Amino acid sequence: MKPVIISDHAAARYFERVEAGFDVEEVRKRMLNAIGSQLKAAAATGSTSIPIDGFTYLLEGRTVTTVIDGSRAMTRGNHRQRKRARQVREGETQ
Repeated sequence: MKPVIISDHAAARYFERVEAGFDVEEVRKRMLNAIGSQLKAAAATGSTSIPIDGFTYLLEGRTVTTVIDGSRAMTRGNHRQRKRARQVREGETQ
């Protein structure tokens, strides 16, 4: 039997909702205080990603969709994972 895989998103939601470990709104505020101007500038130019301090922030329009380690940002495997995650969100799976 294959093991169950827990995505980063699911782990974060578990930590937030089940363990009540962190406040998502507080995290958003902290991100905006720290790097909001850089994210806003990137979104205004239509960028889909921006590297900041060793991490890459991926954007869809004005929405930051994820943060990844900058050294992994543009690998082919990560592109496939993002495409698969988008398909799942949009209900395009078999």
